[in-house]
Amino acid sequence: MKPIRVFAVIFALALAVSVAGAAQQPAPAKAANPVAVPPAPAPILAAFKAAYPHATMKSAAAEKENGKVIWEVESTENGLGRDLLYALDGSVLEIEEEVPSARLPAAVTAAVKAQYPSARIVKGERVTRGATVTYELQLAGAAKKSIELTPEGKLVAK
Repeated sequence: MKPIRVFAVIFALALAVSVAGAAQQPAPAKAANPVAVPPAPAPILAAFKAAYPHATMKSAAAEKENGKVIWEVESTENGLGRDLLYALDGSVLEIEEEVPSARLPAAVTAAVKAQYPSARIVKGERVTRGATVTYELQLAGAAKKSIELTPEGKLVAK
């Protein structure tokens, strides 16, 4: 029995030494300067950073619309979302900016109350396409779940 005990003690010591040695080995080295892949072409990144220097870009993705490649950039600033559509040259095609209900134009909120008295505005977005501005609203408590209005409160036909 004595040789088995000696073997068990030697085995336990060897195991302890190997575990301690493995714990002291340094972690694999990380790249000193990881290469950041730009999420969008340079003209789009430059236009975004110039227009919204304090915004955080959440994502950027290429899409095809009417046979042309456009880029959608999702961002946030001060807790509010902003989605932008860019042409490849960096020109803005569309801006959707989240707007708190309290900051919607009075004509917009009045139109909602008049047309949908029991509705509550769940989400509001100011949409700019060129010189045209509209407000897309998501409603709760109304037959319609979403509507689009002009800043003057007129319903936009879809």
